[in-house]
Amino acid sequence: MVRLDHALRAWATASSEHSVPLKQAQQRIRRGEVSVDGTVVTEPRHQVVPGVESIACDGSPVPAGEHSFCLMHKPPGYICQRHPRDPSVYDLVPEHLRRPDLAACGRLDRDTTGMLLFATDGGVQSLLLHPTSRAVLQEDCSALRPGAQAAFEAGMQLADGLQCAPAGLEAVGASTVRVRVHEGHFHQAERFLSGRCTGTRLERRLMGTWATDVTGVSSQPKNVAAR
Repeated sequence: MVRLDHALRAWATASSEHSVPLKQAQQRIRRGEVSVDGTVVTEPRHQVVPGVESIACDGSPVPAGEHSFCLMHKPPGYICQRHPRDPSVYDLVPEHLRRPDLAACGRLDRDTTGMLLFATDGGVQSLLLHPTSRAVLQEDCSALRPGAQAAFEAGMQLADGLQCAPAGLEAVGASTVRVRVHEGHFHQAERFLSGRCTGTRLERRLMGTWATDVTGVSSQPKNVAAR
């Protein structure tokens, strides 16, 4: 499943020699130039299933393109948004894998490392970001303070009043802890661990059913098959 404006932009870009702005695709939809299964749709964010639902623009069929999935071990110092100045994970994507509809699933903070999946399939993105999914983050830190594990499992309330869902916390060796979360609030893991241990490096090891051995995944993204 993918947004209609993203599907239209991907088709328009593939049909031309340059990237078509998302705004242009949205304008065509709002003007009533696009139909889904014969019905005109004017909402750019309308969810469609290319290949199952028939999409047309000005009467011309919009074929379903193949989805692309790329897996990266994100290095520190990169943000997970496209940016004209700051170093971005999209700068690390090789030219032959770049697509305007390729998006990172679940952003990581600038200095957080680990597994980062890129996908063009909005359905996969939504599934991985759904609360029923989970992410496993691992942090190198000092010894945990007493009561930290129980506080995580009960669902912590952060300093700003945010009530978090129950999470998992376990020690892995003498200087590493593993955090399992089902949500992704701003700097959640760091705020979870603040005052409970002194962290030095945070890394994502698993997201949904996607897992990575960080010793075997490069910061250069590669195509992977959906599982």
